[in-house]
Amino acid sequence: MNNNLPGVTFSQRLRQIKRTKKGLISIVVAIVVILGIIVLVNTTVGKSNAQSSNTAVKKNQVVQPIADQTINRVFQFSVKDKTGKVITNFDYKIIDAQLINEVIINGQKYNPIAGKVFLVINLEITNNFTQTITIQPRDYVRILMNHSSEKLAPDIYNDPVDVQAISTKPSKLALAINTTDKNILMQVGEITGTKTIIPLTLTYK
Repeated sequence: MNNNLPGVTFSQRLRQIKRTKKGLISIVVAIVVILGIIVLVNTTVGKSNAQSSNTAVKKNQVVQPIADQTINRVFQFSVKDKTGKVITNFDYKIIDAQLINEVIINGQKYNPIAGKVFLVINLEITNNFTQTITIQPRDYVRILMNHSSEKLAPDIYNDPVDVQAISTKPSKLALAINTTDKNILMQVGEITGTKTIIPLTLTYK
């Protein structure tokens, strides 16, 4: 049987075969290149995601306190209108006090300068009223230390704090103190009201 096509010479047939082989080789090469690009892209994206994940973990890591003192004391203070009339009362709970080298308040990170450490007071404000109240937690705490009568106010805080009706909202206050400060006392109370003194046994280690 003659496999040659009518009118096609052997040399023409040979050239056709060579062209077909070259075409197949080009297709195979193209497929290999495309697969290589896909693998490279997937690998790069995977590394990028892993790095982003690690970065996010580092950003979200919470710095552990150097010292911690549980307090869990609840005080009740009043909310007054412009005439001084009492509208309602709220619970002011001091959860604990900490010495720590980093604090984040209102999304802003703060670090103390050399020789300083943050004294942080963690709070909860409970509103049992049927309307939102606005509180400035820093007005209810003063710090004394080193047997001095000088009263220090928190200088890092997230107030004023809006506490929704029938709800509790966390808050915190912070003050940079010297790592060598001793005999730390926390004074709690309204600016013109009775004060309660809470000794803090925190020491920088």
